[in-house]
Amino acid sequence: ALEYNAEMIVMGTHGLKGFQFLTGSRALRVVSKSELPVIIVQKGARYKDMYKKILVPMTIDQDSKQKLSYVKHLAQYFNSKIYLLAQDEDDEFLKNRIMRDINFSRQYFNDAGLEFEVEFMKESDNLDPYFDYAEKVGIDLLVVMNESNSAFTLFDDKIQRIITNDKKIPVLLINPKSTSFVTVFANYSGQG
Repeated sequence: ALEYNAEMIVMGTHGLKGFQFLTGSRALRVVSKSELPVIIVQKGARYKDMYKKILVPMTIDQDSKQKLSYVKHLAQYFNSKIYLLAQDEDDEFLKNRIMRDINFSRQYFNDAGLEFEVEFMKESDNLDPYFDYAEKVGIDLLVVMNESNSAFTLFDDKIQRIITNDKKIPVLLINPKSTSFVTVFANYSGQG
């Protein structure tokens, strides 16, 4: 993909088979090594309107806003509506942080002339409420940052469950780009 200057990778998956239940799917291996965003489409996924409704879960993770530029470009290309699904936090500090990110996202998508709406949902370790919401709204694409902190990304059960979700919703997975001081300084000084 890098050799051909691709902007993203799109690949299909048949789900988990055999030892993949222990080692993770091939799709997860591609995602963990990719510098490009990867759209994973499961066998049997519905193809209704091609990404007309894009779900973007907003989390308090610092890399969460990086996905907005990808979402903007996809929404412009497919003339999509964006659904921002934010965590409804009880903690005042976390609530303020989420609201700053939501306000930033609103301004970002307003400036781009994109249609969007914001919903709030209680955070859950169980992914079912997110996928139930996606099914209720008719989501065509779920956009997720690969926020695994583990060196063993292949064993990240949460990402694996997202890729092989029961609703068969295609997923755009993005590996966060480094925003460390060293990277920013190297790019600024022409070293990177």
